[in-house]
Amino acid sequence: MHLNEIFPKRYASAEELQGKEVTLTIARVVPEKMRPNPKSPEVQKFVVYFREARKGIVMGKSLAYQFAEILGSEETNDWAGKVVTLTSGLMDVAGRKVLTFQARRPASSAVAGHQIPKGLAEDDEHEHEGV
Repeated sequence: MHLNEIFPKRYASAEELQGKEVTLTIARVVPEKMRPNPKSPEVQKFVVYFREARKGIVMGKSLAYQFAEILGSEETNDWAGKVVTLTSGLMDVAGRKVLTFQARRPASSAVAGHQIPKGLAEDDEHEHEGV
């Protein structure tokens, strides 16, 4: 059994896409307090939740601007109900390559929620209203 199955993560990670892409409908963007590691103070980050997925994704600056460009608005309140396609790709972070979420405009034939990877679809430990 994989460790992610034994100890599920609260938020989705790009690894959970398993090299695939998924088209999802944004439900909401909310601020949440979290700790980057157990000894650090709490910080506020923004999490994007989707109608078709149980887990949200923590939104960094690059992903936020990708969403804004795709959706035509820098106001996160305007994003609810809009459809995006998530993929994964490598990005340089602090001098090392890290697999991150990337967003792109969905193909006109894309069906929101089609074949959601298991890691995005499951969230047994944390329930999120309206997702």
